[in-house]
Amino acid sequence: MASEAAGRRRLGTGLLLFALACVGCATGLFDAGRAIEAMPPLCLFHRLTGLDCPGCGMTRAFVCLMRGDLSGAWQMHPFSIPLLLASISAVLLPAPLRTRLVRSQPGVALQRGALAMLLIWWLQTKLLPQLS
Repeated sequence: MASEAAGRRRLGTGLLLFALACVGCATGLFDAGRAIEAMPPLCLFHRLTGLDCPGCGMTRAFVCLMRGDLSGAWQMHPFSIPLLLASISAVLLPAPLRTRLVRSQPGVALQRGALAMLLIWWLQTKLLPQLS
């Protein structure tokens, strides 16, 4: 239970930083685009294979979300919006309810379905075009 509380605190801290970055983008105090351009590519999968991984584009999608650009985020990575919503709900839901939802049969089916959709999307839009 202690590690769950620590994980929830880390997630809450991350969401708080995301919210502050959104405010910074909206007010012009923070240019997320320049920050992203300055970052080195960190994806080990891409470094080893030269191919995009299932998460490639997620950082750029979150930059779009910080700017309030939902369509840009969707174009960069369509799973960014559900991931943000799931993260927010993970922080806001009480721990017992969250645990029950995640471990319930519908919750497990939803998680497996989301993973299957991510992998199918990755195969169709990222992997197969790169291999052709």
